[in-house]
Amino acid sequence: MKKLFTLVVAAFAALSVSAKEDIDISSIATDNVVTFAGQWQWKGINYGSTDEATGETTYADKSAFDYVVFEYTTGTCAEVNLIAQYEKDGTTGQYGANYYTSTETSTVFPAGGILAVKLDAAHSKTMNAVALQNRNTVGAITIKAAYFASEAEYEEAKAAADKIEKTFDIDATGGTHELKAKDYGWDSKWLDKDVSAFNTLVFEIASVDGHGQIALQGKLLDGADVNFNQDLPASTEAKTYMVDISKWGKLSQYAYQNLNKPDGEQYTKDDIEVTKIVVTKVYLTSKTVEELTTGTGISNAVVASKVNANAPIYNLAGQKVNKSYKGVVIQNGKKFVQK
Repeated sequence: MKKLFTLVVAAFAALSVSAKEDIDISSIATDNVVTFAGQWQWKGINYGSTDEATGETTYADKSAFDYVVFEYTTGTCAEVNLIAQYEKDGTTGQYGANYYTSTETSTVFPAGGILAVKLDAAHSKTMNAVALQNRNTVGAITIKAAYFASEAEYEEAKAAADKIEKTFDIDATGGTHELKAKDYGWDSKWLDKDVSAFNTLVFEIASVDGHGQIALQGKLLDGADVNFNQDLPASTEAKTYMVDISKWGKLSQYAYQNLNKPDGEQYTKDDIEVTKIVVTKVYLTSKTVEELTTGTGISNAVVASKVNANAPIYNLAGQKVNKSYKGVVIQNGKKFVQK
């Protein structure tokens, strides 16, 4: 009897370890690959079934779970929505009946990761569909596993995914940027991108003819504004510039500038010098600056100073100003335009 009881307890424990319920993705994938041919393409797995005679829909009860999780091994899309769709809310919109939904937008990383959305406990008894929706770049995702999960199972999957290096190409091809004297540049990329999953912003610069700068604007994780400038001295040698963004929540934009002479003095209105910055690539990575500079083979790396977002701000007359001041200011020894 004691042995039987032990076996029953062991069996119950085994069931408790994994309460996952697999999701059949065969309707949206070929050999586990989900392919998006266009923007906002919807790839849905239906759980609701409608009686043709009565028009009544029977929904699936997924209230035993906390999350929908898709683990993937490769991805070539920029961003994807993972959507849990519940019963109709009684209204009709532009594209037909409206549904209660839970949506999570995630960056898709080339080396793999997870997509996950937390279920709405108030509606998870009436599951109508689970869907992937491509937001912008066409491409494909190779799905390793898809399932309904408990909070603990989601946390376990997330911890495993966090160990995978995450990279995101902001500018995969670079290019040549020619800037006139006193040019604030704004030969820029407006991003407004969540960078909380990344630790380092990397600029691969092939050469600099003249004296340039990279100007960054964004927000820290606590919501405070942050501005940072990186000098680009003249060089015919390729260099890799790494900026620690581990405390950044958002990268609003970056720009190449030609504000000062090589000796640091400001240009005058009569100066005609042109700076040419040849960029190879710009990307984000979850690796830290230390990881990138230790045993990775990156040569000629330039590590930018860490940003002190609370450092005092001065105008060009040397007067201390606050963050509401508009114009050229100096903070952390760097000049930038505060808007």
